[in-house]
Amino acid sequence: LRAFRLGHSLLTRRIATALPLAAIERRKGGVLQENILITEALHWPRLDNFLLTWLTGTPHPTNDLTASQQRHLAMMVLYQMGRLLQQLHDNRFAHRDLKAANLFVGWDISHRPQLVLIDLDGLKQVRRVTTRRQFQGLMRLNVSLLQCPAVNNCGQLRMLLGYLRRPGSGRIAFKPYWRVLERWSARKLQRQLKKRQTLQRHERQQATRSTQV
Repeated sequence: LRAFRLGHSLLTRRIATALPLAAIERRKGGVLQENILITEALHWPRLDNFLLTWLTGTPHPTNDLTASQQRHLAMMVLYQMGRLLQQLHDNRFAHRDLKAANLFVGWDISHRPQLVLIDLDGLKQVRRVTTRRQFQGLMRLNVSLLQCPAVNNCGQLRMLLGYLRRPGSGRIAFKPYWRVLERWSARKLQRQLKKRQTLQRHERQQATRSTQV
């Protein structure tokens, strides 16, 4: 029910998400037993798959775009990625799991691309979006781009500029933001690596105990 309400809250603020159609909960003695959220089906590609397709140097066989036009399209989408986060923050929304895998790209040759947010479990409305929350949102998006082989520093910068640029802002002094974003992203990747290593070590120990038994 919470995700259902949040989805409609986003749509009323012109932030694209999969349209919530129904939410069902079954409770017993006031305790939630089962729940399901039904949304419209999205048949568009996930953002990370979209970037892998359109950031390659080879023209895609299913359209009339040149390799240069394909790259421009992908860069436009990366810029929109930052704009989406800006919209969320401007409307006092914070998302603890915002990443490329939770965004879909709606696009055809006759329309501009549109990013659609899914998986609202990590979304909440806050009283104020602090500077720390701003960088946390940027860091999560940046880390998800670092894990997409087709995206380079130029693509990451387009995302950051999409977040920072506003009407009439002129030239953006992005370097201080970029340096902080690099540090935060490096720490996040290091934590993810340690977590994987701990999990792998635990699995090896479990396997060793099973063999001994």
